[in-house]
Parts: sequence; C-alpha cells; structure tokens
Amino acid sequence: RRMFDLMYAAQGVGLAAPQVGINRRIMVYNELGDPKKWMGETVLLNPAIVEKSEGVDYETEGCLSFPEMNGEVMRHKWIKVEAMNLKGKKFKKKFTGFEARL
Repeated sequence: RRMFDLMYAAQGVGLAAPQVGINRRIMVYNELGDPKKWMGETVLLNPAIVEKSEGVDYETEGCLSFPEMNGEVMRHKWIKVEAMNLKGKKFKKKFTGFEARL
C-alpha cells in the first residue's frame, strides 16, 4: 500500500521498489494514476519480460526517479510478462499500449 501512496503523491502511474530504496522485485501501477480508481491498481512480484513484439514505438516519458526530466523512449508495442500476484500465484499477461510502456 505504501508504494501506491508514494506513487500517487508524486503524481505517477507506476513505481518499482528500487526507486524508493526497497531492494525487491516489486512493481505497482495504476494506469489512470488516480487513487480513487483503486480497482485499476496492479501489483507485480518478481516480474520478468518473457516475450516482446518486434515492432516499437517512441514516446516522451518522465520518471519519478528524475522529476522534471523527460525524454523520448523506445518501447516494444507489446510485452508478455511472467510474475506473481500478492498471493504468490504465478501468472502471465500480455500488456499492450500504455500498459506495455509502464
């Protein structure tokens, strides 16, 4: 919960544990960036990209670790991620569009 609170306080949509000094493979995100839309909150434990598209897109991005710094970033159009949920159950999910950029 604390990672979501930190992410929202910084007006972000995604946060990785190492960005806030936690040496764990944890990522949280809510693509809407709105704490009132908590149903969109997602937690990934030990995430790993296991497949990716050949096609790429370029978009301007910012990063909570470097406030006020933006730059054009290349990302794959889709990625397939293997991770665990909060109950420790492994799953695979294909992310496309904005979610693939997070």
